[in-house]
Amino acid sequence: MKINDRVHQLRVQFNITPEITRYVYVYIITGKKRMFTWLTQG
Repeated sequence: MKINDRVHQLRVQFNITPEITRYVYVYIITGKKRMFTWLTQG
């Protein structure tokens, strides 16, 4: 999901076991010369 021109949010879902599903959000911040990322747990 695009939050604004320089910030994007991705939700990454994965299975720990067949019954347990988790997800994290990955935020990508872009600039003119660099790109930054960070994770948050959902």
